[in-house]
Amino acid sequence: LKDQARAVLSSVGEVLRQEYRDVMNLDDVGSATRRRGQAQAPDYTGSTDVTVTEKKRSQWEEGYEQLKEKVSDTALFRRLSELRNHRVFVKAGEYLEDAREKWETSDNPTVHRIQDTLDSWSHESDTAKAYREIRARDPDWDQVRWLGQVQRDIPTVMDAYLSGDVETLKQHATGEMVERMEGQIRLWQSQGQDIDKSILDISDVDVMEVKMFEGQPMVIVRFTMQQINCVRDKYGNVLEGAVDDIQSVFYVWALTQEAAGTFLKSGEYVPPRWQLREMMVAGMQQIV
Repeated sequence: LKDQARAVLSSVGEVLRQEYRDVMNLDDVGSATRRRGQAQAPDYTGSTDVTVTEKKRSQWEEGYEQLKEKVSDTALFRRLSELRNHRVFVKAGEYLEDAREKWETSDNPTVHRIQDTLDSWSHESDTAKAYREIRARDPDWDQVRWLGQVQRDIPTVMDAYLSGDVETLKQHATGEMVERMEGQIRLWQSQGQDIDKSILDISDVDVMEVKMFEGQPMVIVRFTMQQINCVRDKYGNVLEGAVDDIQSVFYVWALTQEAAGTFLKSGEYVPPRWQLREMMVAGMQQIV
């Protein structure tokens, strides 16, 4: 009876996954994380001579230069230039420099608060810096489409993880992440545990945070995956959960963008791919 229930759930899960892919058009969005076949960029055979060219000035720049030359010949301009070296100007500059040093080294909390506010206005936020770097590496990057690609990659990566398919994981994750996942797979195998691989649904794929991490853009994504919580031994006996124990599992992924794109063997250039760097289970909730 339990085997029949498991077969029915597996069939239902396959139907749901196919309908889900059809509704979300996942066959058309491509992959965000899959490693591509690489080829070296075609060798350049042209000239390597360096040519120096003078930048052509705009009409506005030409007018400004002419005005500057005319003004510099006037008596007033020469007089102002002489005043810049006068001791009064020099002394005022020294006072300003001294005041700036006192401001920067002050222990006054009010000064610190004002300085922090000014810094927040003038400094780029970590999120803005990450978005700028992402688009510098991939000018056509679109977050909505990218999320669709990640949504397509999730079942591939999770199925490989639950199935112990390390080669597929290497196509989507960083080396450090593959090592950790492979360690968990080996632990399951050493204990004779068979994890149920049924993935019934993936939903609520959303961006939690975008930031810079170790000089690389990182996007943190969360999603919910419905799966069967059932662990068997090598004889098929249920050790944990049940064949009809459906759980909503809340996952968090951290993905980093590669520094540069690649050339396919066809010569086509593709933008930098994303790699799974971290994965965490944030919680579980029983459905059935």
